[in-house]
Amino acid sequence: MTQFEYLASLISIVIAFGISQVLRSWGSLLNNRRRVSTYWVYSAWSVMIVMFMILFWWELWQYRTLEQWSFVALVWTIINAMFIVLAAHILLPSTAEQREIDLESFYYQSAPLFFGLTIAGMISIAVSDILIDPGQVHWGETTSRLAWLPFGMWVMVSQNRRVHSSVTIVALVLYAAFFVAISLK
Repeated sequence: MTQFEYLASLISIVIAFGISQVLRSWGSLLNNRRRVSTYWVYSAWSVMIVMFMILFWWELWQYRTLEQWSFVALVWTIINAMFIVLAAHILLPSTAEQREIDLESFYYQSAPLFFGLTIAGMISIAVSDILIDPGQVHWGETTSRLAWLPFGMWVMVSQNRRVHSSVTIVALVLYAAFFVAISLK
């Protein structure tokens, strides 16, 4: 087993845990749908966080040819995955504790911490791209991650519905463009 395979198996477990948390939450929301008040912005971000977990796992493949992994690179990569999984966890309501579940209220209560974690994760991933294999940095991807920072900060500090709706639409368009771009590679 190569160092990459060893690392990838651990990252796969962390990401699978995050995806299973989201699926469990979605299932619980569906089971309790009569007492759930939906909100499209919440729904969009919950789908995007799953897509981001899958994308993070997929992008790990670019490091398969790296012969040596330092312990710092290993830990940093695991921390990146943990940021994503924690952000997903923050975005998921507990349906067991509430009679009525208002996803709009829950979203705005969770937004500062959720977006704070996504900002920290984007910075961490950009740094790890440089740290892990400086000769193979994908500057387009790194730049797109860092371009998210002002939007993330804006929605982290704002409770304005129009701001969140607008940034969500921009994020959906950027996600779509990014997925098209990586599909054409």
